[in-house]
Amino acid sequence: MEFNKGQKHVFIDWFGVEPGYGTPWHNKVAMNHLFIPYGIRIKIHRPVLETEPAILPDRQWEGMCLGAYATFIREDGIYRAWYECIGADETSDMKSYLAYAESEDGMEWKKPVLGAYEYKGSTENNIICRSHGSSVLKDDALMIGGKYKKLRVEYNSGKTFDTHRIYFAQSEDGIIWNEWPGEVCKNPADTQNILVYNNMERRYEIYTRQCIEWESFLRKEAENPPRRAVCRLATTDFKNWEKPEMLITVNPNDPPDWDIYTNSYHSWPGTPNAYLMFLGMYRRTDDCIDIHLALSRNGTEWYRPTGREALIPNGPYGSFNSCSIYATCGILPVRKGQWCIYVRADPYGHNIPYGKLRMPYSAYYRAVIREDGFCSVRADSKGRFWTGTIEKFEGEHLYINAVVPYSGYIRAGLYDDATGEEIKGFGLDSCRELNGDVLWEKLAWSEGDNLGKLHGRKFRICFDLFKSDIYGFKFE
Repeated sequence: MEFNKGQKHVFIDWFGVEPGYGTPWHNKVAMNHLFIPYGIRIKIHRPVLETEPAILPDRQWEGMCLGAYATFIREDGIYRAWYECIGADETSDMKSYLAYAESEDGMEWKKPVLGAYEYKGSTENNIICRSHGSSVLKDDALMIGGKYKKLRVEYNSGKTFDTHRIYFAQSEDGIIWNEWPGEVCKNPADTQNILVYNNMERRYEIYTRQCIEWESFLRKEAENPPRRAVCRLATTDFKNWEKPEMLITVNPNDPPDWDIYTNSYHSWPGTPNAYLMFLGMYRRTDDCIDIHLALSRNGTEWYRPTGREALIPNGPYGSFNSCSIYATCGILPVRKGQWCIYVRADPYGHNIPYGKLRMPYSAYYRAVIREDGFCSVRADSKGRFWTGTIEKFEGEHLYINAVVPYSGYIRAGLYDDATGEEIKGFGLDSCRELNGDVLWEKLAWSEGDNLGKLHGRKFRICFDLFKSDIYGFKFE
């Protein structure tokens, strides 16, 4: 394991945890009976869904609803949102608008007058353009095109899947957009389609809503209608695209009437090898959607750690989130040590007729969680484990993100990779114990807290814990 300065390791799975018996390190060191992990599990933590809305549909062009498709980013200290809305006099989501809002704290939002789009004879509004299923990328790589990039979708409702098209636009300010000539691809993607830049592969990727066996379905070769799933397309020039790669879909452990409606893909902030999806799981029979979690180390192989249980479930009947909850794009810092994602929620089933709706009927809410707090290594009583080999690290200090309740403890010891022995002055017994809510606190031993003398030396970290949670560690 190699760590650039400030790079985090988060515990979304057992990667980086020494499994013990039968491994080369366990077998080569003299004290191999010591290096067996015990008493730990991966625990998933659920965000707290706030009940006060962050953005309400309070404009005429939002008279039907705020849409499920939105992007939230934080740039230069300002929170920015590109969100979909539909006017009360519209009858199709293909008539939706892309609107813009800003906030200084992520809770109180302003809808500035942009003068960019004429609505009913006036440009006194925050509308950017007509656009459905949009996602926005702030592109720091700038391999091609403008600073901001946007996707949208077009399709003919009720027609075959071959009518679906994804289109691309670019902008220097996120307000005035220039359309890329022609379609990006013909794809049964509908919504939500998320554009990202992959720093490791140096390419652009689209995480699409796609259907399983859609080509066979079009050729009338498939016996069953295709189910929604998540695919990935990649390109370096927005002209040549790889064939869609199927990433995640419902499996035989799920009920037969489930589909993945949206994917809300994210790279985990601060680490190059952890990825999240907040899946909108559509339950056809009760016509409701809630949010499920999927995790990956490489963006290709995914698993759902809570199985059939939702990460953010629907609320009780009649509540603001009783039927539909969608995760938007963006994991944002709010207060110190706290992240949030924005979700769109409403109390109506997905297919309820317009005449049954009480408009406007939706809003954006914040789902709040501690920084890096979706997953932890948890010891319900006493537990211990060793990391893989730390071959190289930048920085001089080891920091930890953890929760240590009353009478619990976390200690860390450094072990030589070749001998399995504690490094003098950095053993478990000489580590200062941690207590309370520990947000990136520096570890210290009898030798102090400076690990600069260990540069170039291979070692492992042993974590010894009692009824506590470790969310991650990093070197700085």
